[in-house]
Amino acid sequence: MTAFLDWCVARALALYPEGFRARFGAAMALAFHERIARRRETHGTLRAWVLAFGALRDIAVHGLRERRLVRRREARGRSTSGDTMHSLLQDVRFGSRVLAKAPGFTIVATLVLALGIGSTSAVFGLVNMLLVQSRPGQAAGEVVGVYSRDRERPDNYRAVSYPEFADLRDRPDLFGALSGQAFGVAGLREGDDIRRVFTSIVTTGFFDTFGSPLALGRDFTLEEERPGADIPVAILSHDLWTRLGGAPDVVGSSITVNNRAFTVVGVASAGFTGSSLMFGPGLWVPTGMYDAIAFQLPNRGAPFGDRSSRILILAGRIPAGRSPAAITARLDAVAADLERAHPVEHEHQQYQVAPLSRFSIGTRPQADSPVTGVMFVLLALSGVVMLISALNVANMLLARADTRRKELAIRLAVGGSRFRIVRQLVTEGLLLALLGGAAGLLLATWVNSLLMATIASSVAAVMPAVLNLHAGPDAFVLGMTFLACVVCTLAFSLGPAWRMARRDTLSALGQQTDESSRTGRRWTSSTLVAGQVALSLMLLTVAGLFVRMSVASASADPGFTLDRGILINIDPSLAGYDPSRSRAAFGAALDRVRQIPGVEAASLSSLVPFGPVNVELGVQRVGTPLRSGDPGAGEGLVSAVWTSIGSSYFDALGLSMVAGREFLPAEERATKAAVAIIDEATATRLFPGRDAVGQFVQYSGTNAAAPVVLEVVGIAPPIRHVLFDAEPEPHVYTPYAMDSPTSVYLHVRTSAPSPDAEVAMLPSLRRELQAADPDLPILSMQTMPMFRDQSIVLSLLRLGARTFAGFGLMALFMATIGVYGVKAYLVSSRTREISIRVTLGAQPGDVLRMVLRQGLGVAVAGVAAGVVLSLAVSAAVQGVVLSGGAFDLPIFGAAAGLLLTAVLVASWVPARRATRVPATRFMRS
Repeated sequence: MTAFLDWCVARALALYPEGFRARFGAAMALAFHERIARRRETHGTLRAWVLAFGALRDIAVHGLRERRLVRRREARGRSTSGDTMHSLLQDVRFGSRVLAKAPGFTIVATLVLALGIGSTSAVFGLVNMLLVQSRPGQAAGEVVGVYSRDRERPDNYRAVSYPEFADLRDRPDLFGALSGQAFGVAGLREGDDIRRVFTSIVTTGFFDTFGSPLALGRDFTLEEERPGADIPVAILSHDLWTRLGGAPDVVGSSITVNNRAFTVVGVASAGFTGSSLMFGPGLWVPTGMYDAIAFQLPNRGAPFGDRSSRILILAGRIPAGRSPAAITARLDAVAADLERAHPVEHEHQQYQVAPLSRFSIGTRPQADSPVTGVMFVLLALSGVVMLISALNVANMLLARADTRRKELAIRLAVGGSRFRIVRQLVTEGLLLALLGGAAGLLLATWVNSLLMATIASSVAAVMPAVLNLHAGPDAFVLGMTFLACVVCTLAFSLGPAWRMARRDTLSALGQQTDESSRTGRRWTSSTLVAGQVALSLMLLTVAGLFVRMSVASASADPGFTLDRGILINIDPSLAGYDPSRSRAAFGAALDRVRQIPGVEAASLSSLVPFGPVNVELGVQRVGTPLRSGDPGAGEGLVSAVWTSIGSSYFDALGLSMVAGREFLPAEERATKAAVAIIDEATATRLFPGRDAVGQFVQYSGTNAAAPVVLEVVGIAPPIRHVLFDAEPEPHVYTPYAMDSPTSVYLHVRTSAPSPDAEVAMLPSLRRELQAADPDLPILSMQTMPMFRDQSIVLSLLRLGARTFAGFGLMALFMATIGVYGVKAYLVSSRTREISIRVTLGAQPGDVLRMVLRQGLGVAVAGVAAGVVLSLAVSAAVQGVVLSGGAFDLPIFGAAAGLLLTAVLVASWVPARRATRVPATRFMRS
């Protein structure tokens, strides 16, 4: 028997690694024999043999484990990238099978993640379109704006005259290419209709400056660019060319613009919108056609080619090897040379080189910070939605861990490492996130398409421009969406995976969970739910602020009653009318409109409150120094909204004069009537404590050689021109014939008793206008409330309100699902406790109150944290995109009440279901 035991010991020791046997084998064998001898003396031979074989079994099991560990270490040392990839593929295949076996869980988790990742992907699409995408053209990154300003007053910028542009272009040491542009609105005839087209009036080389070659045809020539050349040629945008049929032989064909035949000489490349990335012209014409396109703009009599006629906005391409600082230094020398040669026109002039804005075009450098701020807010809020979805799925994974307890415990028992198990669980989470990301990307594409269509329709209603709005997925959006999937995976799967891999093996195999583990699980779930509630409250609060602002704007008061008002937009310049013919057409139209039954008053104006255009000029008292040719300089200067109006204008708005009178019909049609009406804000600033009627004011137009002096004949009530201004701006009104803008608004005040009656008057108004002049282009005809509701600012604000409300509702939906899932799990895990309570006489209402009380406690904790978070975020959002106070008690109360109600309902459903289960079933569990 001793020999047999020695053989068994040797075989058992053979299971150990060779190094282990060399160091400890002999010692272990000696210790084994000594222990057998002691057991034989104490318990007898038979008992000693039994104990010996038990010890041999332990030695063999231990040896197997030691050998397995050594082999694992050796395999890890010999592993290659191919082995790792094979292992990862195994994780993916196994994870796919696990998710396929739980379709309910997979579908719900995918939908929750689709909402979170999809919202983030949609915002990434907007960020890509607005802030990341470069302008079409190889030289887009090298193009800068060239701006002119007053050296003594650096905030005073102005446009550039054509001779000044030519001086700069002729300097070869400045730019690789330099171009100028002005803007106008032209009338393009399409069949029997005339369509407004946003038109850019450019110098030759404009497309070369931006590195965007034409798709068809040629650029303008220097002869066509020359002021007054009057050579009717045009280049179509790719969008307009497509709309007109996309004929490949369009070059050389003729189009009718402003009732004149223009020859098409080229087509721009697809997506090119000029100096603005977001919107651009549908038509380009050379500067030699300025008078034919832009005569409706105030020009104060100076011809386009005059050095005092500052009209052009410049853009230049920086050549290779030259820096903006070097160009700025050269421009300072050029400005000094121009000031010596032309001391009046170029007095104190200085040039500045700055990056072009992506969204606006103007005579001064424009920062993109407002749009950047809005995008930052959108990204932050979409990130919050994604975080809420991650917390929700994390809770679902923790609840699902109980069903996988035995599987994970067996894997640990047979030697699986915790790292490999965590990696497997994270891989399953990544598969879920990728499924949610794919569904979210489809959702984001659909949402962005609707969003772009809404923005396009809002902008097109007020600006007939080509819109470059394409927020579809590209490499950037796909990459950021994948990154969002990875971040979301780490957020919702890493914590539950680590917790699941650390479960006690024996308790898992025995299907037992100690009370401390159960308490920890409940605490973790409740904490995650409270976090969801807090973040959801923050989103609901921000959404409420936007909705409140949208509702308030819908009833914004411009200072006069909108009821019984009709607005008609007419632009005779689109039919080729010159200013004198336009004045005659307006006079005939007003005479006929005023004779229509139900019309109390009618007049015209160049601007309209809440409209898309705002013209401001500086005005001051006569006798105050005003630098000639510089409208922004002078003492006591008041920047005022400048509006050309007809007689009875304030009558047509339903307003009474504060003092003085309105313009007379003779003043309305006189081109040299030196009279003006100012509002109370202007009168208070210019003539404090004095009667302004009968006083004189002066202003300097863009191209005026001397200040224009006007007599104040009336004081008008204040009118708010911009939708969100806290106080009405200063206004100055001049007779229509002084400036003769050809695009005007006809204001008609009616005696209609209802909005429907106002709408019923529109056909008769159209008939009378066409009877007065059949060729008169009528662009729009609507009631004043309809015009206000179609304001682009209000439309975009409503769009923002819907967007943020969507974020808030998604957060509320996911928080409700999260609360329901946690409560359902907690109720199911307390079946034994509930059975005892019911058996001992507890009523269903008692159980309901217990569960609801716990759910309400979690909700109150989340709401308390959410209020603090909402205050901080609301203050930040108010500063970026809204106005008003950061704390709005009704909104905070409504958001908190909505969340608490949702939490109580989500807690009540599983609790109610638990109380309906028979007590006998509880006892069996």
